[in-house]
Amino acid sequence: MSVQCETQEPFSDPLCSDSISDDPLSQTSSTFGDYELAYSLQRYLESLNLNITLKRIIEQEEEAMKKISPQRLIRNKAFADKRQQFFTVLYEEAVDYVSMDTLCIAVTLLDRCFSRKPDIRRNEFKVYAIGSLFIACKLTSDFTVSRKTFCATLAPSLPLSELDVYERRVLSLLKYNIYVLSMPSIEAFFTPLLFEHEFFRLLRNSDREKLMYNWQGILLLTMKDVGFVKYRSMELVGASLWILLDLFLPRVFQQKYFVRLCSNKSKLEDPDEFDKQEYRFRACIQDILLRI
Repeated sequence: MSVQCETQEPFSDPLCSDSISDDPLSQTSSTFGDYELAYSLQRYLESLNLNITLKRIIEQEEEAMKKISPQRLIRNKAFADKRQQFFTVLYEEAVDYVSMDTLCIAVTLLDRCFSRKPDIRRNEFKVYAIGSLFIACKLTSDFTVSRKTFCATLAPSLPLSELDVYERRVLSLLKYNIYVLSMPSIEAFFTPLLFEHEFFRLLRNSDREKLMYNWQGILLLTMKDVGFVKYRSMELVGASLWILLDLFLPRVFQQKYFVRLCSNKSKLEDPDEFDKQEYRFRACIQDILLRI
């Protein structure tokens, strides 16, 4: 059974920077000064691992990781550069036509294409990029996506007949396995759960807004950079959240609670598996910190 998260527009306002703002939460003061509340938040995060929908999200992410070859994608510098350019152009110039959900699905399908067929020629990148984007638009639209409108808006020099060819190439290569649970849809589901906790309700409005701005800035960076394909979306969500909370109250938030939040609970019963997941989580934090 596939998880259908509510597709909101979690990244609706374009960020002016890919990195966290110059005024981090660490420069603000807490209005409550209650470290017990921070501990309560950690236990709450751990309890979310029992949420049925979140559990299914993590299971589906683990299955999705089997459909890509992270190291193959990361080592392919030509692909990495073109992928980042593709993401940046759509994010900066097509924001009125392509939602973040659509964009992330398109990039994920593109990753799967180059994982299955790493020898795709450089001049064929646009075939799979446009084909993936067209499929993503169909998957996220409540209405029929017109080929004519798509080409006029996003690929003005492309003949309609070529668009059909591009779409078929992608579908054939992926064997029609095109379901994607995107980072924006996961974030849109998780954020309301997170902000139910009293910790966030007691924050000043300015601090809460700053947290969300910086959090989405980090997540945007991870979606754009091919180096993060080796991590699941929930790992990136959890690691980036820990980084920002640690800025706010240094050395208070223990990583083990965040590891449990974004990991498959059944696997964590094995101590060796927990150590493995904790290592991945710390590596994820370090990779993010190196890029912000």
